Amino acid sequence: SPLTAVFDSRHSPLMKVDPGALREQPPEPALTTNRVEPRGATKDLGGYSRTSVEELEGRYVCYRPMFSNPDIINAYEVTIRWDEKRASLLFEEHNRSDSSHAQLGQVYIPDGRPFMSLVTIDKGAVRVIMVTRPDHLGVARGIMLTLSNPGGTHFIPATAPIVLQRLNEASPQVGFVHPEAPDYNMYFAQLNSVAP
Repeated sequence: SPLTAVFDSRHSPLMKVDPGALREQPPEPALTTNRVEPRGATKDLGGYSRTSVEELEGRYVCYRPMFSNPDIINAYEVTIRWDEKRASLLFEEHNRSDSSHAQLGQVYIPDGRPFMSLVTIDKGAVRVIMVTRPDHLGVARGIMLTLSNPGGTHFIPATAPIVLQRLNEASPQVGFVHPEAPDYNMYFAQLNSVAP
């Protein structure tokens, strides 16, 4: 018979094996894995991919005039980052003096237009910041549409010029910035370029 016995250490037959099966077999072909492309934002957000918006990620100082007193500037930090779960850019506000009004929302970027909108929708309330994409200096200029609360339970629609300026190493002045503060003139000049 062409079968050969294979013995254990006591030389008792365990099983019969075809000698041809003991010859070296060619390696099995490597399994190919289909590369999964990362998901992009849904069409209602602008249908953007992460690679097309990577340069927008980072930390910014955001500033605008206060509604109650336009001579005072409200400045705080904003972080824009990619969120895998939502497959879109998110923004989040930090270091606000009026921390109860801090926002977290999604970034809408219309295809082929040099604008982006930072949108918060909460229990039917909508706040929109529409700004240009940051320029070569990392500055994005635009307008905010929200509700102002002049007192009690009274709310009115309000708009204001707004600027987002990319942060590198510097720590910006945040909080309620008064005319005598060191960064006031720079903030004021940028806001004046949006709405003189």
